[in-house]
Amino acid sequence: GGGGGGSGGGSGGGGGGGSLAMPMDTRTRALQEIIESERRYVEVITNLVGIGKDVESTMPAAKYKMIFGTCTMLLNVNTQLLQHLDEVCSSGGGGGAIGGGGDGAAVDWTRVCIGDTLNMFFPMFKLYTQYSDQYDTMALTLSQLMGDDEDTAFAQRLHEAMQAHQQTGAFQGLLIQPIQRIPRYPMLLDRLIELTPEDHADRASLIKANTWITGVAKHLNKSLTQQEEQLQLVKLQSCMFPRTNIVKSGRRLVIRGDLVKIAAKDETEQKYHVFLFNDAIMYGKKIMEGFYKIHRLMDLKGLKELPYTNGQSNRFVVIGDKKEVMLDADTLEIKMEWINAIKASLLDIETRQKTFQDAGLDKGLAHGVAMGNAEITSECMSPLIGYSWQQHSRSRSRSPTATNRSLRAPSGGGVFASRMAAARSELAAEEVEGHLRTQRTEM
Repeated sequence: GGGGGGSGGGSGGGGGGGSLAMPMDTRTRALQEIIESERRYVEVITNLVGIGKDVESTMPAAKYKMIFGTCTMLLNVNTQLLQHLDEVCSSGGGGGAIGGGGDGAAVDWTRVCIGDTLNMFFPMFKLYTQYSDQYDTMALTLSQLMGDDEDTAFAQRLHEAMQAHQQTGAFQGLLIQPIQRIPRYPMLLDRLIELTPEDHADRASLIKANTWITGVAKHLNKSLTQQEEQLQLVKLQSCMFPRTNIVKSGRRLVIRGDLVKIAAKDETEQKYHVFLFNDAIMYGKKIMEGFYKIHRLMDLKGLKELPYTNGQSNRFVVIGDKKEVMLDADTLEIKMEWINAIKASLLDIETRQKTFQDAGLDKGLAHGVAMGNAEITSECMSPLIGYSWQQHSRSRSRSPTATNRSLRAPSGGGVFASRMAAARSELAAEEVEGHLRTQRTEM
């Protein structure tokens, strides 16, 4: 009975060995996918950093550091992770070398253990949370560097660099990939753990690594939604004539659709495609599918719900910073959808304004910052440094040190959000550099 060595479909005890072969083969593919996807991702970050070096001469040093500085750190961390994974695989992994280690012998994938390697590097992935937190500011900075007509020296050099690195599409699509990478790890590890036997030497380490990276992914999942909303604005902006700058830190598209605008003078009607953002409203004419001639963009100030009257039950008035606009929906249901969305946006503005007022800004400046329309000077920043946005209480520390690293400015923080994001990024980068130096010393 005990001979489990036969590869043939023996009866009795041999059946157990035969049934184990397919799951282990599937596990090998899951393991290889983790490593190969890491290799593809490192290529993406390599291109991102390479493009940054190509355009560095066309942008201020501070903006280059803010956009590409963290990317360089990510490339360093993930390149070393990939190298360690390759070394583990070439040695056959786990407790001993297979076939004499890296001498060209085939890898016994059943004995490859990557859990310890992941646990060594995943603590450094806190750098990704810093990258994610400052993505809005990156997108806004890029939009400013590109110019209204995308004809600046930076825009031209970026286009050339994208072509040189064989990258297509909007650059922001490449910039968001580090944020999109993190949620992939739990998915890949879930699959590998599912296919790993209970008594496998790597199972406990894989579970530990998965728990760690899942925590990072949860933070990024919320940020990822926000970043994808920003990318949506970038794409939408490219379809507008004349070019209208709608990309702004903290801004997102809430609802869009066709409504009829009622002229204030003579009540003539014109059909427009209307875009409601969480801080503004914009309308224009569709000139072809997916392209719009923009008539007006204005900050959102208020709403008038008109009473139900015969033939005019679906009208309402949006109050902007430039004028009031009467709109008419096709049905009462559509009208209420727009009214509820506008109310939610106005509440969002009010909440952000109150947060900045609580932090010490006067009402007027707080409103400007909440709308992303005001810059905070160094004098205005003083009451904000040391304010905890998470606890809404003043921290004793007056600088972004270890005691208040959780500082996160609300959406629409403008220059302050940018400066705080940069400070957090530098702190995380210092920690990662120290961690990497320790790892190299121990080796």
